[in-house]
Amino acid sequence: MQISQIDVGNLLKNYTYLVHDEQFAWVIDPYSSKQVEEVLDSKNLDLKMVINTHSHFDHVKGNKGLVSRFGCEVYDYTSNQEISLIGGYSLIPIFTPGHTLDHVSYILKNLDRQIAFFSGDLLFQMGVGNIKNGGEINSLFETVEKVKKLVDPNCFFYPGHKYLSANHFFSESVLGETIEISDHQYFSEELNKSLFLNTHKKELLDKINKKHNLDLK
Repeated sequence: MQISQIDVGNLLKNYTYLVHDEQFAWVIDPYSSKQVEEVLDSKNLDLKMVINTHSHFDHVKGNKGLVSRFGCEVYDYTSNQEISLIGGYSLIPIFTPGHTLDHVSYILKNLDRQIAFFSGDLLFQMGVGNIKNGGEINSLFETVEKVKKLVDPNCFFYPGHKYLSANHFFSESVLGETIEISDHQYFSEELNKSLFLNTHKKELLDKINKKHNLDLK
């Protein structure tokens, strides 16, 4: 099973993902049906299903065009049903409210081994999704803590947007120090680098409190 990442190139810096073998494909968060069709056609793939992480327009914008072209199913992400692929592979939905209250992330598994984590707008490289358009801060915190326990650190990490540069700048401004930047691939690297995944560390909170005259606990 392969994963193809489409850098949409829009102002919102969306990523779309194709999970596929040599014949069939499943698409996650299609922004542009045309872009997805171009990749599918270039690889001679038949689209089996459209899968979304949540209902924001930039994650469902390509749904209609792909269904029209391929007659494929749109996954009901409120169903909590495992998506069986082929060859022992499956996509496991994880209810991950926070950015929106209907948000779902997915783990690609092969039998019992976790392969990849598609976080949608829950987590980005060195960042988390905002709560401005239907989210809730306490749910976001609880979900992040849950995901830290559920996702295998050795998974490939695939976020919904290309926000590394902005999140890196934010992290440096919070800590008041230079942080090495890298376009990391594994969830273990995210666990090490993201401020939002390390709020349990007293030394980190002490550093932030001192820098900004706060009393975080």
